[in-house]
Amino acid sequence: MAGLTFQTFDDGAKDLKHIEDLATSPSPTATDRKGQTKKTWAGIEQDLGADYAQTVTGANRLASEVAAGQATDAATVSLSTVNIKASKAQALADLPDEGVATILAAGVDGLTRTTTYVKRGGQLVPVLDPLSGSEFDGLIGQRPGGGITNFVAQDGTTSVAGVTKDSFQAAAFDVGGKLYGTRLLHSSEPLIVTGADGSSAVRFGRRGVEATYAALSEVETKVLRARRFAPRVAQAFPAEICHIIMYGQSLSMGERSLVGASAAISTTQPFDSLMFSSGTRPDVYGDASPYASLVPLVESVRVGIDVAAAGISNPGETPLSGCCDQIKRELLADGVAPGDYPFQLLGSCAGRGGTPLTGLVKGTAPYARLIAQVTAARNLATTQGKTYVLLAVPFLQGENGPFDRTEYKNMLLQLFADIDADVKAITGQVQEVLFPMYQTAGVYNFGAAGAQADVAEELPNAFVATPVYPLQTVLAPWNDGVHLSAESSRLMGAHIGRAIKAHAIDSRVYTGLRASAIRRAGRIITIDLDVPGSKAVIETCDTATGNPRRGFAGFELAVDGTLIESVYMASAKRIVIRCTADVPVGARLLYGRLGGNVRDDSGDVETVLIDGIAVPLDNYLQCFDITFTT
Repeated sequence: MAGLTFQTFDDGAKDLKHIEDLATSPSPTATDRKGQTKKTWAGIEQDLGADYAQTVTGANRLASEVAAGQATDAATVSLSTVNIKASKAQALADLPDEGVATILAAGVDGLTRTTTYVKRGGQLVPVLDPLSGSEFDGLIGQRPGGGITNFVAQDGTTSVAGVTKDSFQAAAFDVGGKLYGTRLLHSSEPLIVTGADGSSAVRFGRRGVEATYAALSEVETKVLRARRFAPRVAQAFPAEICHIIMYGQSLSMGERSLVGASAAISTTQPFDSLMFSSGTRPDVYGDASPYASLVPLVESVRVGIDVAAAGISNPGETPLSGCCDQIKRELLADGVAPGDYPFQLLGSCAGRGGTPLTGLVKGTAPYARLIAQVTAARNLATTQGKTYVLLAVPFLQGENGPFDRTEYKNMLLQLFADIDADVKAITGQVQEVLFPMYQTAGVYNFGAAGAQADVAEELPNAFVATPVYPLQTVLAPWNDGVHLSAESSRLMGAHIGRAIKAHAIDSRVYTGLRASAIRRAGRIITIDLDVPGSKAVIETCDTATGNPRRGFAGFELAVDGTLIESVYMASAKRIVIRCTADVPVGARLLYGRLGGNVRDDSGDVETVLIDGIAVPLDNYLQCFDITFTT
């Protein structure tokens, strides 16, 4: 190995100077010792735009760690605009009841740390400071997601601090705009989140909160504001009331989706979502005024349903609550709390159980109820001085036909076109209605599964949110393998909500976990996958709904003289099927007709709350039916 020379050290010094220029120079570019021009941090911010970036300067060096201790009789409030007062006496005099103020450390009151108070009952009550040790742990719930970790208030409605990432950096923020901190994605340093007033901070490592600090001084921090989400939220949810109407047959109406055959799950509203005053199924009970007003969205098992109109006799948990709640939770994980956006979600159901597609098209009673719900919601919004759009019509149908793939596809395309046109004529909206679908599985109508995939491929506003096979329950009390438990119905809704959010906010067509290419070569079939998570796996356990794991992971090969010998993951995004003989032209490969066991690992970072339990939101492989022609 050659020895070090003075030239080596000189080059190293130049490189260090270049790195310093990249980080601190006000110029948009810097030139290295080889004459190559690179973007500086200032240049990156300049490209991002002034609306999205700002520089926080001034006193910001970490000094001493906050002394341990718990505030007594502490109150909890969500973060709001910083309101610094010189003393507790001034805060008490100036604040209205429930007003919030912050008193800096080392002031006239001799506080050892900066403390926030809420005026409650004529007294100042210390607020649990989310940036102080055990108090932070008491206020913040940590869960995986996003680029690194998200931190969400325990009340489930206030995003206190989160970590996200874009192509340049990771950023921590709170929705009130008071916490800032960044680090380069490839840096091994922890992420330091500072108070906008420069008075306190918390340090995040890859495993969560590492330390909390006070008395910051003299660090320059350049930040990317979380408000960059605001334009996308406004575009995706362009009205104050955004309506979602579940449509289809019995699964869309919550038939048999009961706990112990008698109860629903989502009986309280955690956010601000709405339903009609007559319930999630407003117009199948014979009420004189089913759309009289809007009230908080909750699930119920209301008796007295009109079986002929609804097509169901055991009403339970619909997918509505799971859908609306998941949209709000996904936004919350991105740092967008309910108070930060001007829209509310409205949910209702208009389908009919046991009904073929021919009984749901334009000119049928269920279609008329869907249009009536749109008209009524638009009128209620107008009366309240609010804007309205029909955001999405999740379509949950297929088991009752049509059974021919081409016939089903053409009829579904026409139905979606009719809904979109009729809704736009009523609401005046420009935005296309979204049509997330479940994908039919089972021997009941596998032609519909193929047709649904075809429609998702053809229409940019239609997409498969999830196949239904991992959700259909074979457990008591129904044991039919078709309908959903209350838990599965909420989980179905969460899949739909996640897909709507991804499609609307993340500006990408939602594809889920699906086969992107299928090839044969001798005895080997290879299946390449589009994987939303980091990898696909072949599940070795039964599903939570009691469906057993399938032989050969759910794959079927229909050809005389050739059988499947083994199925395995060759890589994170490729499945290999080994057969007993060469696979000939004309062979037919199916997946999901009898269920299946291929999923991704999205549930490691994405969950849905069901009865207070975080249930993994894995993507299961979508069904397919292909014939090898070459």
